[in-house]
Amino acid sequence: MQVYQKIKKMRQNLGLRQIDMVSGVIDVSFYSRIERGEVKMRAINLIEILRTHDMSIVSFMKDFGLAEPENKIWRDKATDAFLHGNSVELKQIESDPKNLSSLRIKQVISLMIAKLDHKLAEFDPQIKADLKKCIFKVDNWNADLWWIFANSMYIYELNDMNNVIKFVFEKYTVNYDYDIDTLKILAMITVNYMKMCLQDADNKIEFQMAEKFLNKLPAVDEIFLEKCAGAYFTARQNGNFLEQNRIVSLLYDNGYDYYVDNFMKSPAL
Repeated sequence: MQVYQKIKKMRQNLGLRQIDMVSGVIDVSFYSRIERGEVKMRAINLIEILRTHDMSIVSFMKDFGLAEPENKIWRDKATDAFLHGNSVELKQIESDPKNLSSLRIKQVISLMIAKLDHKLAEFDPQIKADLKKCIFKVDNWNADLWWIFANSMYIYELNDMNNVIKFVFEKYTVNYDYDIDTLKILAMITVNYMKMCLQDADNKIEFQMAEKFLNKLPAVDEIFLEKCAGAYFTARQNGNFLEQNRIVSLLYDNGYDYYVDNFMKSPAL
């Protein structure tokens, strides 16, 4: 069964007209073409329709191998909540069983909460070990795994992650034509690594490698904050206080004070 066939069958089982099925989400004439198999439905629209009718998103998507788009929504929500220092929202995401199909992503969200609540020392060491294992034993990387690594980097010693970072920079140096989701996560990993290198004077070469990689990433709106963070960390590395203040003022003036305070200026990842 194809996606369009299943969504049609689901609508019929609910006893809904097409207009009732997609009201407030997409145009009914476009949806009619979806049910006929003439066009494809965007994953985000499918998710909205399923939520509207209290249907299981994960169950529906697993039939078609589409769990990752659903995970992306919650990855993005978790990242935003973390950067805003909002542990309450993170706890809501973590506790809702409908939200995530990935145990590892849930574990990373638990790690985020522990960090915001200043309880990293009490965090389950077995979960830390499991997160490290899932990174070092993977051959085929996807956006979920990159996100897991980006948001759990602070549980590693710098030397432990150097091989992974080297792999990232070598793998993605050849071709920069990747999707925005991957680009965003690569930029996150890079500025996280730059920040970690700053905290250890012996890692100047590694810092410069990360700086060079970030500078080569395309200047698009989606990684504006990461580009600013990279420039800020470079200014710190060079002792350029005027440039640091200029970048901070730019971000404050544009409403990104939370990013400055909770990431760029915070003492540790």
